[in-house]
Amino acid sequence: MMGWGVLMPLGMMAVHYFWWVDRYWFYAHMAIEVVAFVVGITTIVLGFSLNDDGLKNVNVHQALGIAILA
Repeated sequence: MMGWGVLMPLGMMAVHYFWWVDRYWFYAHMAIEVVAFVVGITTIVLGFSLNDDGLKNVNVHQALGIAILA
């Protein structure tokens, strides 16, 4: 949630509100988006790796998380 729900919108707001301020808005936008992507992918990988059974034994919480990310 931190990567996709907080950081991605923050990166979009950097473009929307600061494009006219100076030329560094693009670097701030890209840095925030890259960090959000890395955090999101890391949590997906950790979510699958913490479940030793793979997709054989998935509870409701995990099934909803997989469905939302798919």
